[in-house]
Amino acid sequence: MTEPSDIPMLWVDIETTGLDQFDLHAKILEFGYVITDSKLEVIDRDSWIIENRDIDPSNYDEFIQDFHGPDKTDLLTLSANGGSLRRRTDIAGNPLGITTVKGTWEMLSWVDTFMAETICQSDIFGGELPMLHGSSIQFDRKWIEEHMPLLTNSLHHRSIDLSSLMELAKRWAPHVDIELSLTPKKTHRVDDDLDDSIDLAAMYRSQLFDRQGRWWSS
Repeated sequence: MTEPSDIPMLWVDIETTGLDQFDLHAKILEFGYVITDSKLEVIDRDSWIIENRDIDPSNYDEFIQDFHGPDKTDLLTLSANGGSLRRRTDIAGNPLGITTVKGTWEMLSWVDTFMAETICQSDIFGGELPMLHGSSIQFDRKWIEEHMPLLTNSLHHRSIDLSSLMELAKRWAPHVDIELSLTPKKTHRVDDDLDDSIDLAAMYRSQLFDRQGRWWSS
């Protein structure tokens, strides 16, 4: 069995059309992941804008139209125009044999299958189900559970949420003000959000734990 300290970390971020994954018009607009080692060095990453050609901006409130509209991320337009598919190989560089995906649910289904069968079952996880890592990762997880069943069944039931660590640090290490020492991009795009989360994790690692993994005392 692989030692816990050697198991890579699976970071995930998604962008959506709202907060309610059960809403009639709920859509995943963008999905991204990064795999790092325990020292937060990147092993593999990818992201996709999910095709949703049936998106009608009028179905979403003003907040979402502003949040993902043409003046901000423009994800509503990008998703409606066909999404993206870049991945051609697995982590080891072996060809996947899939070059095109068409259709809203076909594309999301492809990403779901790829994450479940190619990423989560990769040998780098040592036969263990990978845990989800991220900021407020429970939000992403509830959308995954509703819209990506294969990935849901390929994940460990535990998650590592940086937001929980942030709240604990406020109580147990108030002398360390990590939030003020970082400048997140706040673009609300998955690649930037993932980078922000990993940068934050690196800061917590260096400021809250010593080299032996022990919690720093004040």
